[in-house]
Amino acid sequence: MPLNNFHQTQAPLKDRDHFISDINYWELKAEKLTLVKCKFFIEHYKAQLYAEYGIAFPSTIENAVDKRQAEFLAGRFAAQLALLKLGFSQNSLPNIGFDKNRCPIWPKGYVGSIAHSSTSAVCVLSNNKSHLGLDIEDVMSPDSASLISYIVHNNVELNLLSAVCSSEAEATTIIFSAKESLFKALYPKLNVYFDFDCARVVSVDRYNATLKLKLVDDFVRVHRIPQYYYCRYTILDEVVITLID
Repeated sequence: MPLNNFHQTQAPLKDRDHFISDINYWELKAEKLTLVKCKFFIEHYKAQLYAEYGIAFPSTIENAVDKRQAEFLAGRFAAQLALLKLGFSQNSLPNIGFDKNRCPIWPKGYVGSIAHSSTSAVCVLSNNKSHLGLDIEDVMSPDSASLISYIVHNNVELNLLSAVCSSEAEATTIIFSAKESLFKALYPKLNVYFDFDCARVVSVDRYNATLKLKLVDDFVRVHRIPQYYYCRYTILDEVVITLID
């Protein structure tokens, strides 16, 4: 199973514009948590799709390139599907705007996270969690991974992940994504930026596809937050998905 303990389903989609395809859901029903993934095709993007999907077109991206507009649309479309899965009706779907820090604004009582790669968008949503962080990344090429590895992890972290991955590039991608998910889980409440070296991978559970992240002591003391966080990870269709819930 791609995400252990989740119930997975697929949904048919009649999209005459061919922009969205391959919708998948993963659910933890006991925890009222839904994760949605869909593929999108930039070559089929057009601005009119915002109106067709019932998604507000933010003025901040009116002058952005099509790629950015398409990514935003696909992410909000995935968010719509997650809201529907958790009980909203088509007629009551809220617009998911964003605040001054570009964090999504969810309905009261809900927590969520949105991410996208070059071809896929994902959204996780729950009304039973204090924080959620989600990320999706295309698996890096060896050259790309080697260029940023010194920023993302140390050798101990790399060795931990390399033992369960098919390549060092895959390991670097998972660590990069896990720390991005941690940032997205904590930032909405802390409103503080922190770098990759603020957290370290300290263990990996290959069977359950989870890794354990430890925040540095000073950061924990200043912000009075837990020090350890568990991150789920999976690889689907050459993309890495990580989730902190």
